[in-house]
Amino acid sequence: MINQGVQSKLLDKPDTQDEHVASASYLQETMASEDRLIRACASQLELATDLAPEWFAYFEDSQAFSAPKADVLELLRSAPTPFAAGLMYGIYLMRQELALMTGRDFV
Repeated sequence: MINQGVQSKLLDKPDTQDEHVASASYLQETMASEDRLIRACASQLELATDLAPEWFAYFEDSQAFSAPKADVLELLRSAPTPFAAGLMYGIYLMRQELALMTGRDFV
């Protein structure tokens, strides 16, 4: 969810040239920050891959976003790094929420 202040900065139309430049600059900074974050996360996932290639192969083969609950829990239990554990915990929570919203059990 976008913070109200950030959302208003992204959606407001600038009134002056200076505001337009400032708005464009803010958007560029936000995009650059997002890019750094994504690259850092990709690097952490690559580290998990290097440390435990078998785990990563299981992660990819099981397709955690649609895998049975037992597979998701096994990937969480066996995660080779804190980042991988956080990734799996996030997927687990997302699957729980989807089950609540759809009325379909996460089994």
